[in-house]
Amino acid sequence: MKNIRLRGVVDRAARADENDTLQIKSALGALGYYKTPGYGVTPYPDEPMFDGIKKYQRDNKLRVDGVMKPGGETEDSMNNRVADVQAAERARHGAKVRRKQRHGQPGPTDAAGKTCPDGYYSTNEKFCVPFTGVCMDNWVCRPYPSDGGTRG
Repeated sequence: MKNIRLRGVVDRAARADENDTLQIKSALGALGYYKTPGYGVTPYPDEPMFDGIKKYQRDNKLRVDGVMKPGGETEDSMNNRVADVQAAERARHGAKVRRKQRHGQPGPTDAAGKTCPDGYYSTNEKFCVPFTGVCMDNWVCRPYPSDGGTRG
């Protein structure tokens, strides 16, 4: 995921740039502050996005106003946190691959720290919003192949 680079202010009172909205939703989702609503990810601001911004601001001791500005403290903080999450994920993936090579077993947990049930493995699937270049990670448990295929 790329750094957020807002083009304009994003708040409830302003018309938000669609790309800005998608970048924010993607970053919030990667950090666990945005759950995709039943109607899917749209390029339009929605309540779950603003709720996620406020919760993120509160949890990170930033000014809680639900507003994001280009180069503002919330944008900078999110970019730093996303970079930290990505670095940790790369390290965890490397350890998971090494563990599989040693033991032929899947890694014990997914990105959210949840364990897949026996007979399933954790995998990261990317969901990309068409024509935007914005993608979100989606961790799911998939069953091992039952046709004698290899695990993982």
